[in-house]
Amino acid sequence: MALEVAALRKALRAYLIATYGAKSAIVASFGFTPKARTVAVATKAASIEKRAATRAAREPKGEEGPVVPATNGVAPKAVATN
Repeated sequence: MALEVAALRKALRAYLIATYGAKSAIVASFGFTPKARTVAVATKAASIEKRAATRAAREPKGEEGPVVPATNGVAPKAVATN
């Protein structure tokens, strides 16, 4: 019986979170609290490095600032500098 109740409680929690969101007042009214997420410092540092590498790869900088790709299939015109 205890296993059936535990399974039912788990299914109810999953349904409520999927329907209303983990931080919803409705979910809290059933007594379910969001799980605290802890991230190791090494994991955070690695993600910061990866994010910086991705930004560097996707946002190349030219002499005049960021290079913006043409969205309509036409290359942008060069700007004359004096």
